[in-house]
Amino acid sequence: MAPAQSPAIRTITSAGLATQPRCTTNVDGIPYDSAEADWAGAITAVMCGQAYLTSARIAEAVGPCAGYEANEESFLDVILMHGKA
Repeated sequence: MAPAQSPAIRTITSAGLATQPRCTTNVDGIPYDSAEADWAGAITAVMCGQAYLTSARIAEAVGPCAGYEANEESFLDVILMHGKA
């Protein structure tokens, strides 16, 4: 059985899912234009894709997060832009 879910969790969106690991590369002293940063970006892209897939599966099972309908076009635009990147 799935654990109980806080109502606050249902209002959280996916904004910024993929930004933290990539941004820390420079903080850790890894230049943005290095091979290491390229690898970090590739790994982050895979992680982001998996997060979107998991989010879609959860939304299919329990419904979308609060505010999705009002922002559906923006949500889909972001996902489309990530797919083109």
